[in-house]
Parts: sequence; structure tokens; C-alpha cells
Amino acid sequence: MEVATMGEPSLSPRERQILTEIEADLRNDTGLDRRLRNMRPGRLRCVFQALCRVPVSVLVLLAACSFGLLSVGVQVRSATALGVFALVWATTVVLLLARGVHGLVERRRGR
Repeated sequence: MEVATMGEPSLSPRERQILTEIEADLRNDTGLDRRLRNMRPGRLRCVFQALCRVPVSVLVLLAACSFGLLSVGVQVRSATALGVFALVWATTVVLLLARGVHGLVERRRGR
């Protein structure tokens, strides 16, 4: 059975033979087979990658907002204002840590 898409030439018999041999060798590598079957990124990895893509301008804005909320919370001495500050500050710290860890991992991989 010959599978070819429009505009692509089909493989010659020799090329199909070579491809079949390569596929057979790859199927025999059980470690590789297991890694390829389990290659889907987990939900946690997807969330982490999304956190790493937050622009720096958003981080700067969050940091500025958290400092502003801190000053308002200290002057007003309101638990609500300090609670909002804590929420914005924690979000800023988590995003900064995610970007930092991602940068370290990428440097170690050599990208």
C-alpha cells in the first residue's frame, strides 16, 4: 500500500526498505519507545510554561502595584488593603520565580 500526499513523490522500493529497517530498529529500543509513549506534557508542566511566558512588562506592572498597595495598606492600616497587597505580591513572586527557574533550566540545556 502506497501512501503519498498530493504534490509529494512516493518513496522508491529501496527507500521504503530502509525506512522499514529504521522503524524496526526503533521499535526494538524499549527505553525510547517508553519515552515516546509518555511524551505528553503534564498539566503542571503546561501551567509552568504558561507562567514563564508572562511578559516582563506585566511583571513590572505587578511589582509597581504591589508597592503602591503596600504603601496604601500601611497608611490606612486596613486588613483588606494589606490582604490585596499580599495577593498581588504573592502573584508577582510566583511569576518571577517561574521565569527565573525557566531561565536556569534553559541555560543548563544550552539554548
